[in-house]
Amino acid sequence: MLRLSCFRYVLCLFVLALLAQPISANRPADVIGEAYDPQEGELLYSEHHYCDASWITCRIVYRDLAQNPIAYKDVDYSSNSMAPSLRFSDTRFDGEFTVLDRAESDGVVVDAGFDNFMRSRWLELSEGSLVDFQLQLLGRDKPLKMIAQSSLSTDCDMEKLCIEVALSSWVLRMLVQPIQLTYDRESRRLMNYRGISNLPDNQGKPRDVEIFYQYQDLNQK
Repeated sequence: MLRLSCFRYVLCLFVLALLAQPISANRPADVIGEAYDPQEGELLYSEHHYCDASWITCRIVYRDLAQNPIAYKDVDYSSNSMAPSLRFSDTRFDGEFTVLDRAESDGVVVDAGFDNFMRSRWLELSEGSLVDFQLQLLGRDKPLKMIAQSSLSTDCDMEKLCIEVALSSWVLRMLVQPIQLTYDRESRRLMNYRGISNLPDNQGKPRDVEIFYQYQDLNQK
């Protein structure tokens, strides 16, 4: 019995060690986003999402036009799907990295958890209700007060749910363009994002992008 217990213990440790291995980028990405200049239509960069089977941890690799990695973001949703822990590293700026670890979310939506939050309020947004929330981004000390509402744009067809996300202050809304999101209603997946990028330009300045997302499992059908 003692030997069997020891064997089970060692086997358990072995399985846990396998699960703890970093996500490999040496395989097709689960999601690929291509980011374009919204004015010129020029491709700027691409983002490649590699997630574990349960989509609890993900690594996002940002690549330039030559497909060279220029930045990495590691996301861990294990504590809260809408307030993940993050580690972002940009190789263009001496590999500087930023860490955001929210042990307690206190209702604040955190960076990459933004997408999960939208799906969690799907019914309200579909019905045209106004949704208030706070958004914490990497590099900012305090969360931003935001509002989200479905868009009445004629460009949004019936198969899509189009959402506008803006700062809650009407004064600041006059100065900052809203983020525009397009979701597929059937799958509830984000298909298009238009707004400020979480990846700065080569001079470290913020920029607006339009990102189109492709999902590997859909491409395999």
